[in-house]
Amino acid sequence: MKHCNTCATTKDISEFSKDKTMKDGFNSKCKLCVKQYRKDNAEKIAARTRKWKLANPEKRAAHKKKYQQAHPEKVAACSKRWREKNPKQFAATRKKYTQANPEKEAARIKKYKQENPDKKNAINAKRRAAKLQRTPVWLTGALEAQIQAIYAQAQEKTRTTGIQHQVDHIVPLQGANVSGLHIPDNLQILTQHENCSKSNKH
Repeated sequence: MKHCNTCATTKDISEFSKDKTMKDGFNSKCKLCVKQYRKDNAEKIAARTRKWKLANPEKRAAHKKKYQQAHPEKVAACSKRWREKNPKQFAATRKKYTQANPEKEAARIKKYKQENPDKKNAINAKRRAAKLQRTPVWLTGALEAQIQAIYAQAQEKTRTTGIQHQVDHIVPLQGANVSGLHIPDNLQILTQHENCSKSNKH
């Protein structure tokens, strides 16, 4: 049992949070009193927290890293909720990071494909099906030859520059609002970084 100094009530020790700074290892206030204090002083606590974060960036980063390592599932769930609530902000943040870290992004994509071959195969299969659906029946042999030449140019650029180049559909085959055709006029050669940044947007 322990006595709460705020509500002057003796309660079971389970009603108190742990506190290493106290002699008995528990907070002097019970959980209910702490909760009420935080509610009554939300703005003051928030301001104090912001001030501490600005004054202690290294400690904040270390604490954040330690928490992420100890609670990966909670962090992942929290990040997922934020992405779902803020799709535009997330897209802008990802684009900015990708542009600033092209090598890291390429390594991340490569690692993901290696660790998730089933998902990679599913995506490729879906794209192949879309390409078949978006290839018009009136595509002539001459146009098919032009398409092959564009893919060959992309491979040649990769070989001569050492930078991965890919053939991109200007109007995506699986666009959110509009879908293009698999024809020469709808193809362009981009670096892998540019193509990944563009995604399926037009």
